[in-house]
Amino acid sequence: MAVAFSPLADVVACGGVDGKVNVFDLESQKLVHRLEAHAMPIRELRFSRDGTYLFTASDDRTVNCWDAKRNYLFVQSFEGAAPAITWPLPVNGQWPMANGQWRRCYYAHPDGRTFVTGGADHTVRIWDVAGGGCVQSFDSLHADQVWATEFNDTGALLASAGEDGVVQFYKATQ
Repeated sequence: MAVAFSPLADVVACGGVDGKVNVFDLESQKLVHRLEAHAMPIRELRFSRDGTYLFTASDDRTVNCWDAKRNYLFVQSFEGAAPAITWPLPVNGQWPMANGQWRRCYYAHPDGRTFVTGGADHTVRIWDVAGGGCVQSFDSLHADQVWATEFNDTGALLASAGEDGVVQFYKATQ
């Protein structure tokens, strides 16, 4: 369901429908970690730019953070950061979503202290890795769901792309 290479080029993480994450060593091609990450399918995986953290997003409505430098020790869960990240077939032309509030497309800030998500509620939010809460929210800038988010290399500028066909730019004030 999801795959991510570490920026350190030493491992690749793979997430599955069983909610587990398998981390493979690239040189030996052997399984080196198995994380009981989520209760539902994993839809997206991302490493922080420095390779310190692995973020996992699932249909269980959470983004979990794992410390890759400390044997993938669980750091914390961000509830509401990734509600029902799912892409079911439309029913009567409508896309069903759990509570209509899924979040996806998270991207870590270059400093590794925050990450950004976009969601079905049309918002873009910045989350604090250590504190676990939302530190900045950009409401009502998109007319439809947000599909992609990313910080620039310095982390001062953030872009999001939505179903509305619009790319929005934001100054991250953290």
